[in-house]
Amino acid sequence: MRRFQLGPPRITRRSLIWLIPAGTALAAIAFGGWVVVARAMPAARSVEPALSELRGAAIAPLGVDGAGALDDIRVRLVEVRGDLRPTARLVRLVGRFSAALSWLPLVDHEASVWTAQTDRALGDVETALSLVDASSLLIEIYDGAQDVLSPSMPVAHLDGLKADIAAVRAAYGNAGEALARRRALDGPAALGLRVPGVRTTLDLVGDAEADMALAADLGYRVTDLLGDVVEIGRQVRPLVDSFVVNGHAPEPIDPDVLRASLDETGRYASLAGVKADGIAELVSTARAGDALTLEVERLVELVGVLGRLHRAASLGIQALDPLLEAARASEDGLLGGGPALGEAFDSYAGQRKSVDEAISLLAGAQATLARLTAGSNGRLPARGLSELMTFSLNLETGLRLLNRLAPIGRELFATDSARDYLVLGHSADEIRGTGGFVSSVWLVRFENGKLTKVDYFDSARVDDWERLLLYPKAPGGLEEHMNAWVWLMRDVSWDPDFPTTALAAQDMFRLGQRREVDGVIAINQWTLLKLVESLGSIPDPGGGDPITSRNLLSVLEDGTDTHGRAYMDLTLQGVLDSLTRPLSLGVLTRLASAIYGSLNEKEMMIYLNDPESQSAISLNGWDGRVVYPEADYLYVVDSNVGWNKVDRNVERNTHYRIDLRRLDRPRAALTLEYKNHSGPGATGCLPQWLSRDTSYGNLKNACYWNFIRVYLPEEARLLTTTSLPLPEHSVSVEIGLGVPGEETGGVSSSHGKTVYSGIMSISPGDRSEVTLVYDLPTGVISADGESLTYRLLLQKQPGLRERDVSIRLILPEGYRVASSSHPLLGTDGPEVTLSLRLTRDTLFEVALVQGTHDAR
Repeated sequence: MRRFQLGPPRITRRSLIWLIPAGTALAAIAFGGWVVVARAMPAARSVEPALSELRGAAIAPLGVDGAGALDDIRVRLVEVRGDLRPTARLVRLVGRFSAALSWLPLVDHEASVWTAQTDRALGDVETALSLVDASSLLIEIYDGAQDVLSPSMPVAHLDGLKADIAAVRAAYGNAGEALARRRALDGPAALGLRVPGVRTTLDLVGDAEADMALAADLGYRVTDLLGDVVEIGRQVRPLVDSFVVNGHAPEPIDPDVLRASLDETGRYASLAGVKADGIAELVSTARAGDALTLEVERLVELVGVLGRLHRAASLGIQALDPLLEAARASEDGLLGGGPALGEAFDSYAGQRKSVDEAISLLAGAQATLARLTAGSNGRLPARGLSELMTFSLNLETGLRLLNRLAPIGRELFATDSARDYLVLGHSADEIRGTGGFVSSVWLVRFENGKLTKVDYFDSARVDDWERLLLYPKAPGGLEEHMNAWVWLMRDVSWDPDFPTTALAAQDMFRLGQRREVDGVIAINQWTLLKLVESLGSIPDPGGGDPITSRNLLSVLEDGTDTHGRAYMDLTLQGVLDSLTRPLSLGVLTRLASAIYGSLNEKEMMIYLNDPESQSAISLNGWDGRVVYPEADYLYVVDSNVGWNKVDRNVERNTHYRIDLRRLDRPRAALTLEYKNHSGPGATGCLPQWLSRDTSYGNLKNACYWNFIRVYLPEEARLLTTTSLPLPEHSVSVEIGLGVPGEETGGVSSSHGKTVYSGIMSISPGDRSEVTLVYDLPTGVISADGESLTYRLLLQKQPGLRERDVSIRLILPEGYRVASSSHPLLGTDGPEVTLSLRLTRDTLFEVALVQGTHDAR
């Protein structure tokens, strides 16, 4: 019987032969594994941060500093790739050695998994580099795509852009497919070797791969969407060009081509809208950075704008088509006569619902474009957006004008009768109550919708000097400060109420020319500027270069010096000649937009003798009347009494402070600031009638003599005013109506208002102020339960392009602002402030509720 011996096993020669190679192999594997771990660990750990950094660049390539971030990541990835390649070669070498020991399953499996994971990491780096390259090109495409909406983009640029989009889309697609194949591997779960940190690192690499896959998907979708945006831009470009003037007259677009383009645009816009929604949803779940989220939101909004503009253009063009047909039906354009114009107005009025929808869509598009243009943190440039904004504004304001004129279109253009209108040509450089000194007068006749006559009159010759005793006495300020003992046509715009001016002008024209008219229209050089801008250009009456909005004012000044005031007539005839030719859609809409803007800014005013038509004009605020709101009221009226054209050089600022703590009678402090920017060599202030020759350049660089009138609520009670002494060498002193140094500031009543008036002079380069302190009447603050509402109507003087206004409100004790019609600049304790540029009549309204100021 064999005996069993306790203790270590005996090593036989056979077992020794087996243990020697096995031990050697295990030692080699252990050493190799140690080397792999020693080299793979830093490399593996460096992969994850680099790929995670890629999340901030490749996944958000459109960020503000996208290009710079991508360059940094590219450098980092190249370094990682350089570190990882030797490690990969070593791992593969160990893997080949371990294959000889396939009879040791653990060793063989572990080596093969390490090889796969190392190749995976290296592949991830290569894919990351391809994503970086694709993202870099995407940034260029994204910037270049905006040029599609800008004028004069070459066709070759468009073709190259579309090719780049296809290449980038393919690159993102290939990267996504490669990542999908790589992520299908078992990954770190298959590792048996429990090296501390390795499994965690590989888990993080897996997370980075997920981010890269998301980046590839997002990049593909964004690039695909940009392709649609480019195509929409290509389709809409001719339409935008026909509405936007860039120093030249745009080429008209064929109606059939336009309709086909709109149909194609609608198809792309609908498809792009679906894609944009998908991108927005993807970004919301992508853990994307703020920069990417912002940019995608902006891109989605742009796609929405394009869709709304397409819908609005389709509706608007459908409504305008009858007017276009009327314009095409006559060789003399829209005002060529015949029944077409009247029928077009009837048809347009019948499409009111569609037009209202188009206007609403355009207003919404403008609000979005304003946000996109104002966004300073995004890549979306403003150059293409400004073109879209101009297109949208022109179409919207054109439709608004036609919407409001259509009901009275037949009457206004005499489509079934004849109408004569007196047109007053104001010089806004010599400002007066309702526009300016009247330098030119026209008699315009419409018969059966056709413009049949335009007769020009020099304002100095329109009056009958043999019948001056029949003319009315000059208004007080005009007589006292300009020695006008009779009221003539050239000074007819002295009163600040245009209906008063219009009736006086009709009486004077009847006395001077023995003619009756059916209404009065006022225009000035700013009206003419808008009309020329809408047309692109008109011929120069002197045979020089075409007149554009850029050179109109200088051409008028030079032409007046050479040819006299009749040059204004020659220029206007150029505009009218353009209107008597067939009009394209773009020209028609731009003209309507220009007229609408002129009416709203009181550069053009209308008074019709027909009560029903005038009621519609008045309802739109186009009659230039003094208004009577149930609110606080401020209307500053300047009148140049210096026989010059200096008003264009005068800067005007209004500072209005209202103390609302006295609810029964709030107290107001008004400061009117004037600065005369006339240049070197300008003539001085004394005497008032100083001769400045007839050169327009000298006439507009001179002393500013201003007869100022401030219209306040009727029951306002004036408390203190700045002294306005009468200068010694003034007209009033010279003719014996005034005494040097006497106070000219005084209070009177006119048009149901309290009026403060006086004369002041401002030397070239100087500034001057007038301050009034007064109590407002009871009722300017309305109460509704525990809330209060303060309303202020600022009326804009016709002819003045703008007046800067700042308002400061002192709130009642225990109240705070609940809402405001205009953005507030800030608060200072119980005070709130705002500023605005007064270019049209503006109603400011603020609602107050009880509460602390901090709660605001």
